Amino acid sequence: MYLSRSLCVLLVLAFASACGGGNGNGDVDIASPPGIRGTGALRFDGFGEIASIAQPPPMHFLFNTGFTFEAWIKPKTIPTKLELGRPFFGQGGAQWMYVHAGTLGLVTQGQQVVTNDIIPLKTNEWQHVAATYDGSIYVLYINGVPLAGVGSIGVLTTMNAFHIGALPGAMSTFHGDIDEIRVWNVARSEAEILAHMETPVPPDAPGLRAYFRCEGSGQELTDSSQHGVHAGLGSDPLMPDGDDPERVGPDF
Repeated sequence: MYLSRSLCVLLVLAFASACGGGNGNGDVDIASPPGIRGTGALRFDGFGEIASIAQPPPMHFLFNTGFTFEAWIKPKTIPTKLELGRPFFGQGGAQWMYVHAGTLGLVTQGQQVVTNDIIPLKTNEWQHVAATYDGSIYVLYINGVPLAGVGSIGVLTTMNAFHIGALPGAMSTFHGDIDEIRVWNVARSEAEILAHMETPVPPDAPGLRAYFRCEGSGQELTDSSQHGVHAGLGSDPLMPDGDDPERVGPDF
């Protein structure tokens, strides 16, 4: 018998809730990203806390032929209006992912790609999110399920800095936890996203351009890919300041 992927997801959630994995209201309470179980994550307060790859190597994040952005997020709050979207990961002036109106969105070349409400984002729960571009189609995913796609909006030629948790100058910023951030210069397939979203990937995985497991301490956010494109916390990557996200432990 063949079961659709969406039905399989619903059956897994129902089974987990029935086995005591719920939080009392029918939702599955995931204490940390399942299968990953690292030693930390980044917590953002929604008031401008940020981490940045300020000066990536030339051409390192050039995505004119494709990309995949993916991460685990646990939003503390999600805005209910489109105009209050909270960016949490991407390139300023180019493409970035954000939460808004109870779901996931992507802005690219000034245009919006927005998911439908089949699987809305939830507060206080870990969820895997991804955005892909294969040179012609943009697709958004929540927990490995493709939810939206739109035709090409333009060639991605920017080499702007990457930011996590916020974009400089944004009126609204992410409120919650972020972990397992991966940047690829290829469009990962649905099968690849599902197969690897709950397990670490090797540092030399083809197309992997940056990989932040959000572990460790101090101002440097270590890139676990083979490229070593490390990020810095806060407005000053060398010194702690009020814009540093909080590092939280494995039982957050």
